[in-house]
Parts: sequence; C-alpha cells; structure tokens
Amino acid sequence: MGLLYVENFDTSKEGFNLQNWCATQDSVGLVYVGNTSGLLQYDGSEWRRVEALGNDIVRALLRDSAGRICVGSRLDFGYLEPDSMGHAKLTSLRDLL
Repeated sequence: MGLLYVENFDTSKEGFNLQNWCATQDSVGLVYVGNTSGLLQYDGSEWRRVEALGNDIVRALLRDSAGRICVGSRLDFGYLEPDSMGHAKLTSLRDLL
C-alpha cells in the first residue's frame, strides 16, 4: 500500500473557476471536469477547455457503457465526439427535444 498522489492546481494560472460540479474519466485516461467556467479536459499535464460549450456551467458528466462521455450543461446537453483535429467537441441533442 502506498500513499495517494495529490496535485494542486493554481486556478489563477489556469484561468478556470474554483467550483467543480462533477468529474469523469474516458477510456484512454483523459479526465473531464464540469466546472463553472465550462467543460475542462486534463491529459495529465495540461488543462484545456472544451470550446464547443463555451463558458457554460457544466453540472453533469457520465461515461456510458459504450465509453461515450455524456454532458449536461446549463443550456445544452449531448455527448462528446472528436473533431477533425482529435479534440473533444459536443454533439448536441438539445434540438431533438
């Protein structure tokens, strides 16, 4: 048994809000955090904002049985898919309501 590894992040440096609502991890190890500043992705060394959601508050994340990341924000909901550059983008389901 070992000690847990804890890493603290300076939010002023990263430019994100202090308030996190939810978190999940995809099948390749990327961490997604629902934050008051939007959806954040962490690859183990760098944080990036998933731009498709802008700065909307993300309050719900879920990895389904197929490994897809489902997202619920204040104004939209859907799932993440890679764009042509391999970056995560939201495929919205809002218009299907």
